[in-house]
Amino acid sequence: MKPQILYEIKDAEAKAQEMVDNAQVEKRQLIDDAKRRAFDIREAARKEATQNAEQMNASADTEIDQLKKDIFESGEKQVYAVRNKAQGKKAEALAQILEDFKRTAHV
Repeated sequence: MKPQILYEIKDAEAKAQEMVDNAQVEKRQLIDDAKRRAFDIREAARKEATQNAEQMNASADTEIDQLKKDIFESGEKQVYAVRNKAQGKKAEALAQILEDFKRTAHV
């Protein structure tokens, strides 16, 4: 009966070793799958961050372009206002010079 018990023990050890080996293989597969999923998640997050940054940059560019346009238009209006005021003062200055000339010519 001893040989039978030894055979059963060896058989049980072989089955236990097979279970350990299978568990190791499954462990490696789970780790590899987890690494792949982590990489996929990280890559998706990177792509989303890049898209968000591009959208924010585009929005900022549009806003900057509008601000430049507004500043230019405001400056243009100020230039026209100063020019019109200067032209009005020019007429007044010419009239004053003419008056001064007339006074000195008649004196």
